[in-house]
Amino acid sequence: MFKIRFFLLAFLLILLINNRLQAQIFTQTIRGTVVDKQSQSPLIGANVIILNTNPIKGAATDDRGKFRIENSPTGRQQIKIMYIGYKETVMQVLITSGKELILNVELDEDIVKTDEVVIKEQKDKSQSNNKMATVSARSFDVEESNRYAGSRNDVSKMVANYAGVTGGNDIRNDIIIRGNSPNGLLWRLEGVDIPNPNHFAAMGTTGGPIGMLNNNVLANSDFMTGAFTADYGNALSGVFDLRMRNGNNEKYEYTSQVGLNGLELGAEGPISKKSGASFLGYYRFSTLKFLQKLGMNFGTGTGVPKYQDATFKINVPVKKGIVALFGVGGLSNIALLNSESDKKNIYAENSYDVTFGSKMGIAGLSYTRFINTNTYAKLTLSASYEENNNKVDSLDETNNPHPFFNDNADRNKYAANFFISNKLSARLSAKSGVMVDALGYKLYNERFFKAVNDFIPLLSSEGTSLFTRAYTQWSYKITPDLSFNPGVNVLHFALNNKYAIEPRAGISWDFSKRQRLSFGYGLHNKLQELPVYFIETHAGNETIQTNKNLDFTKAQHFVLGYDLKINDNMRLKTETYYQQISQVPVQMRSSYFSMINAGSDFVLPLVDSLVNKGTGKNYGVELTLEKFFSKNYYFLVTTSLFESKYKGSDGVERNTAFNVNYVLNTLFGKEWKVTENSVLALDLKFTITGGKPYVTIDTVASRLAKKTVFDASNPFGQRFKEYIKPDIKVTYRMNSKKFSQELAVSVENFINERNVLSQQYNDKGGNIVTNYQLGIFPVALYRINF
Repeated sequence: MFKIRFFLLAFLLILLINNRLQAQIFTQTIRGTVVDKQSQSPLIGANVIILNTNPIKGAATDDRGKFRIENSPTGRQQIKIMYIGYKETVMQVLITSGKELILNVELDEDIVKTDEVVIKEQKDKSQSNNKMATVSARSFDVEESNRYAGSRNDVSKMVANYAGVTGGNDIRNDIIIRGNSPNGLLWRLEGVDIPNPNHFAAMGTTGGPIGMLNNNVLANSDFMTGAFTADYGNALSGVFDLRMRNGNNEKYEYTSQVGLNGLELGAEGPISKKSGASFLGYYRFSTLKFLQKLGMNFGTGTGVPKYQDATFKINVPVKKGIVALFGVGGLSNIALLNSESDKKNIYAENSYDVTFGSKMGIAGLSYTRFINTNTYAKLTLSASYEENNNKVDSLDETNNPHPFFNDNADRNKYAANFFISNKLSARLSAKSGVMVDALGYKLYNERFFKAVNDFIPLLSSEGTSLFTRAYTQWSYKITPDLSFNPGVNVLHFALNNKYAIEPRAGISWDFSKRQRLSFGYGLHNKLQELPVYFIETHAGNETIQTNKNLDFTKAQHFVLGYDLKINDNMRLKTETYYQQISQVPVQMRSSYFSMINAGSDFVLPLVDSLVNKGTGKNYGVELTLEKFFSKNYYFLVTTSLFESKYKGSDGVERNTAFNVNYVLNTLFGKEWKVTENSVLALDLKFTITGGKPYVTIDTVASRLAKKTVFDASNPFGQRFKEYIKPDIKVTYRMNSKKFSQELAVSVENFINERNVLSQQYNDKGGNIVTNYQLGIFPVALYRINF
C-alpha cells in the first residue's frame, strides 16, 4: 500500500500548491493552416471560429491558408472551420497556457459546389484522415485517446479500446486485430514503413513491454483494422499510420514530464522565423529503478528494465514545397538472473538466466513539392536499423548457469518512397506511388545440444535483398452521397523472386443525412519475417535453408459497415467481416504448428522445413457506441464477437492462439472546473475478454526433459479464465500565466483481479506453475509545459 499512498500524497501536494483563489482567466494563441484534403493547396478566406465565445472569436485564412486567433480562452473548446463549397469541420481541442495550439486542418470538397453555399454536413470526428478508406478505419486523436484510463501514454494501449482490437495483456502492448497475429500489423511513421517501435522488442514481432513512440510529438493519425487501401502493403491484419507534428515556428516551448514511461524532456521552436522553419526534439530515459525501490512490481523479479529513446523533426518550408527531417531511436536492456534471486519473474522460466538487449532507429528525409493547385508529389528517403542480443543460460540443480542459447540479429533498411497525388476534379482524385526497400541482414542464432556437447547454429546468414511495391488508389464520387474507391498494389521480393497482385475496393453510400452503408474488399499479402527464410536444417555435413522459397501469406478481407450519426457528438457504428487466410507456413510433417500463431509468445518461432499450405479464417461482428467529449463528459463502448480458426499441416481445424471470442470495453470520463484556470477529470475503464486458448503442458515429458514440454494431443483446446480489468484515472490540470501543469494518478486493475498470463514447468519443484499478470498497478504522471 505504500506505493499507492506515495502517489496520492504527491497528488494532494500539487493540489495544495495551486493558487485556487486566482481569478484571472489565462489565454493562448490558436493558429494554423487550412488546406484542401486531396491537393494540399491552401484555402484562402476560410472562416475559423471558436464556438460558444461571446463575442465570437475567429479569423479568416490569408493567401497562404494561414489563420491566427489571439487571446483564446484556455480549456476545452470547439473550433469550427468553414469554406464555401467544402464540408465544414468542428474540432474538439484542449487549449493550455503553456503551449500554443497549432492546427493543420484539411477540408473535403463537396461535389455540389456553388459560390454562395457553405456545405453544412460536418465531418465525422472519428473518420480516417485517409479519405479513400471506406471501412475499418478511424482517426487516432492523441489528445482524446490519452484521456483513457489504463493507456500509460502508450499509443498501442490507447487503440486497444477500439472495436476489433484485443488487449488482455498487462506486460505487453501487442495490437491483436480480429483474431489475427499481432505480427500482421504494419507500423508507418511519416509515410515510411518502420520496424517494431517498442523497447525490448524481439526480432520479427510488432509489440513489446514499453512503447518507444512519444505521443507528445504525434499529430492526428490513422488506425485501420481491415480491407485497407492500396497505398498500404505487406500487412495482413491492420495499419497504424502515424504522423508527427511540426514544432512551433514562432516561439520556443518546452515540456518536462515524469511518470512510468520515464523522465522526459522536450523542446521546440523556430529555426528561422522568416522562412517558418522549426524544430522539435524529445528525449526520455527510464525511471523504473526508482519506482521499483518504492515497491512497484513489473513482473521482472529483481531485474530492472533500462531504456532510453529520442524523437526529433525539423520542418523547413521552401519555394513551392517543404523539406522535413525526422527520426526516432531507442535502446533497451534487462538481465533476468534467476540464479541470483528467488524472486519470481514472468518473462523467463525460473530454470534460466536471460539477458536481453535491443536497439532501433529510423531517420528520414522528405521533400514535398506542390506542382500546382491540384497536384503535389512527395519523395522520402529513409534508413532504419534494428538489433537484438539475447543470451540464455540454463541453471543446474545448484543454480549454477551454463551457456545454452545465443541470438544476435542485425537488420537495416534503406528505403525510397515516392508518390504523386492528383485532384482531377471535385469528383475524381488519385494517388499513385512506388516504394523500394534495400534490406540488409546479419542473423546468427545458436543453441547448445547435449547430444554433441556443443553449440549448433540454427540461423547463420548475412546479405541483402530488394523488396519493391507499386500502387495506385482512386476515389470517385459518383454522387454527393455515393463514392467508389478502387485500387491495386503490386509486391515483389527479390530474395526468392516471389510477387503478388492485390486488388482493393471500397464503396460508401450516405443513404440519409445521418446514416451510411459501406463495403470494403482487399486481398492482402505479407512477407514472412526475415529470420524465417534463413533457418537452417542440418543433414549430416550439409546445411540447408529449407524455408528460403516460402511465398507470401495471403488474406482476403470482406467488410460490411453501418454508421448512424445520432447527433453531432454521438455515433453508433457496426461492422461485420470475414477473412480467408491462405499460404500460411506450416510444417512439412503432420503437426498443429502454424505461423498464424506467431506473436502469441515473446519471440518469433524458429522452425525449419515449412511449406505454404496452412489456412485460417476470422469472422465476427463489432459494435461501437461513442459520445465524443462535449458538455464535460464522454463515453465509449466497444464490443467484438468473433471466431478465429486455423488448420495446420495435420488438417485439423482449431482455435488460433488469439481466439478469445469476445471483447467488451466500457469507458467513461468527466471533467469539473475547480477554478477559472484548473480542471479535475475522472476517467474509468472496464475491460473483459474471453479466455485465451492455450496448449497444455505434458508433465511427464517435462520431468524427463527437465523443461517445459507441451502436450500435442489437444493444442489450444483449453482456455484460461476470462480476463477482467477495471482501471481508474484522476487528472488535475492547471493553467498559469506562462506555463501549464498536469498531474495524473491512475490505478489499473484496482480490484486486483488475478488474470492468468501463462503456464510453465518448474524443474526445481517438478510441477506446473501458473504465471499471473500484474494485478493492482498504480501509475502517476506529472507534466509541465512552458
